[in-house]
Amino acid sequence: MDGIGHSWLGSTFSSWCRMAWNATNHAHDAEQALTAQSAQSKTFQQNQDQLTQRLAQAEQTNAQMQGELNLVGSKLKLTEGQVAVARKQVKQERADYTKKLTDVETTLATKASTDAVNAIGTDVNGVKTDLDATKGSLQQCAASTEN
Repeated sequence: MDGIGHSWLGSTFSSWCRMAWNATNHAHDAEQALTAQSAQSKTFQQNQDQLTQRLAQAEQTNAQMQGELNLVGSKLKLTEGQVAVARKQVKQERADYTKKLTDVETTLATKASTDAVNAIGTDVNGVKTDLDATKGSLQQCAASTEN
C-alpha cells in the first residue's frame, strides 16, 4: 500500500473507533434509562396499590358508619330534629366520601399507566439491541483491519 492508502485506512479505522465509542455510550445511556424507568414503574405500582387499599378501607368505613347510623336510628326512635341532623351528617359524610373518591380517581388518572412505562422500556431495549449489534459489527471490522 502507498502512503495515501495507509492514510485512508487509518482515517477510516479512526472513524470506526469513534462510531464504536459513541455506540457504546448510547448503549450505556439506554441501559441507565431503562433501569430508571423500571424503578419508576415499581414505585408507580406501589403507589397505585396503596391508593386502592385506602379506597377499599374508606368504602368499608363508610358502610360501617351507615349501618351504625341505621341501627342507632331504629333503637332510639329519633325525633324529627334529630333525624334532620342525622340526615345532614349523612349527607356531609357522603359528600366527603365522594370528594375523596374523586381525588383518588383524579390522582390515578394523572399517573402514567404501567403499560405506557413498559412500552417505553421495550423501546429502550430495542435501541440497546441495535446499538449492541452495531458495536459487534464495528468490533468485527476493527478486528479484520488489524489482520
